[in-house]
Amino acid sequence: RDSDYIGSGSLTAQAGGYKVVLIEPAEQLNLAAANSLLKTLEEPVPWTLIVLVSSRPGRLPATIRSRCQRLGMGLPPPDQALDWLRQRVTEADPALLLDLAGGAPLRALALAEAGVMTRRGELMDLFAGVLAGRNDPLEAAANWNTEDPERVLNWCSGWVIDAIRLKATPDPAGLINPDQRQRLQAIGKALEFRTLYGILDKTYEVARTLGSQLNTLLLLEGLLLEVAAAGSRLKRERR
Repeated sequence: RDSDYIGSGSLTAQAGGYKVVLIEPAEQLNLAAANSLLKTLEEPVPWTLIVLVSSRPGRLPATIRSRCQRLGMGLPPPDQALDWLRQRVTEADPALLLDLAGGAPLRALALAEAGVMTRRGELMDLFAGVLAGRNDPLEAAANWNTEDPERVLNWCSGWVIDAIRLKATPDPAGLINPDQRQRLQAIGKALEFRTLYGILDKTYEVARTLGSQLNTLLLLEGLLLEVAAAGSRLKRERR
């Protein structure tokens, strides 16, 4: 059965005599489902195509990746993506949305939903507050945990990347968050490169761990506790 293989969703259809099974997002397969899928890939069923769709194929077990033919789907050209987005977004800046989405038009369109950009600002306020010692990191993590964790971590990594770029040069090209330039420049100026890269590495580590058996709230708490620790070290150094 298709449900034996899926982590969150699948679709089965007949096409030209073939049975086509679509698994999306494939990276959310749990261990039992991945093992079941591996058995099928090792002994493929005749006239059956299994399509795994993933934006993070690195999260799939190597044993599964090695038995699949990889077809990359790149991003559309920026001008084309921006034109497409302008036809669908009227109450937000399409260029900013596309920057925040890393050039992915569908992800940018999702950011145009009511309240998303406002919520982004609120989460960034919490991030800056934890760094400055104004906000409790555990309370901030609980707040972050009410949102899509993948989106939150993508935002967080973008803030830190921009802070690093602004620390390195006052006028970097291709900021992810051009609307937050001044705030991120201040963060970059306050922290050492080593500290900024440490926060970025921790953000990536938490993002890679999402979907494991670890509690998402605990992962976010670990990240924001590290941010708080960076702020505390900065205060001690300034005394």
